[in-house]
Amino acid sequence: MKIKYLIWDGSMKRDIFWPNEKPSWTAAALIIAADTVLNFSNASNLFLENQLSLY
Repeated sequence: MKIKYLIWDGSMKRDIFWPNEKPSWTAAALIIAADTVLNFSNASNLFLENQLSLY
């Protein structure tokens, strides 16, 4: 196994096939962060309020 360098999402590029597209979780994290900051939807309080009452 020969590791050449790290690629942008933190995984290591090896001499094997790896998809070139960016992971969808990066886009999802950006959408959730924007929703939390800008209060776009009812889910925007997910990271702002105490959710322990749900358990």
